[in-house]
Amino acid sequence: MTVVIVVLILGGTLIALLPSKENGKTIEEAIEKSGRQVVKIIHEEKVTGGEVVFFYKSINGGNNSTVASGYVKKTLWGWEWAYGGEHSHSEPGLPITAQYFPSTKDTPFPLAFGEISDSQIVRVNVQTDKRTIDKETRIVNNGTTRIWFVFLNPSDGPLTKVIGQSQSGQILASEDISL
Repeated sequence: MTVVIVVLILGGTLIALLPSKENGKTIEEAIEKSGRQVVKIIHEEKVTGGEVVFFYKSINGGNNSTVASGYVKKTLWGWEWAYGGEHSHSEPGLPITAQYFPSTKDTPFPLAFGEISDSQIVRVNVQTDKRTIDKETRIVNNGTTRIWFVFLNPSDGPLTKVIGQSQSGQILASEDISL
């Protein structure tokens, strides 16, 4: 009887340690195995335990794409998609977009991010329902796309407003966010 119990425990442990079908050898492969089709990686930001990836995701059978982001964690077996989402591109007349991911267990979130289409926007400030965040958002330009992002503290509360400013501090875009 003891041998049977030991065999069952060892078997269960081995099954738990087997790689998941969701794991990929590369970050892009892990994203694709989660059911998201990557058109182009915009930026990868290293964080504790993995990377937050910003990318264009294919929609409508490849006819369009959205701006997406997600946390991909490093596991013993490779990379695994953990959590993320997407929103529409900047449209003509829409100088900045915004997406907010709330605090989620085992991720580096909350995260606010978006795409910037107005070349005059050089600074992005965010407000939450608790206060204006003093923390500078980061703007990344990969040559064809500019995105902004900031990791928030759970105590900051949800994102409520995004403000795009010029070099002189003039507000060029302001978007209220309703969650």
